[in-house]
Amino acid sequence: MSVIAWDGKILAADRQGTNMGSICTMTKIKKLDTGEIVAWCGRQSYGLTFLDWYLNGQDKEKFPEVQHTEDWTCFVIADKNGMRFYEQDYIPIPIIDEFMAFGAGRDFAIGAMAMGATAIKAVQIANQFCDSCGVGVDWYEV
Repeated sequence: MSVIAWDGKILAADRQGTNMGSICTMTKIKKLDTGEIVAWCGRQSYGLTFLDWYLNGQDKEKFPEVQHTEDWTCFVIADKNGMRFYEQDYIPIPIIDEFMAFGAGRDFAIGAMAMGATAIKAVQIANQFCDSCGVGVDWYEV
């Protein structure tokens, strides 16, 4: 799994991937030419499929089929207007909270941000305590 943290200014994600029990390093976050920052947690291939759908117009008729399974991915977008995310449907869910986190390490990250940590530090803390997160942090500031 993963952890994604949003502190109102920064979107951060861990870098751990797992393949048949082996840990590998990957990027799960990207800054788009539009200035939007996108990140995903769940299967890397599903995140990249979602990114492709998002970049190619978000046509509801072409919404990724994998999102309708039990093994779907969470896709997060942050920009100057705030943060929103997609789950199993083509309609984004806006978040108005001061901070939010997603993925296996979300509880650690939310607790850290509740105590004043940045999104970057929150991911570092999740990486330390959650075995599904790790291998560093990638982040962008809106």
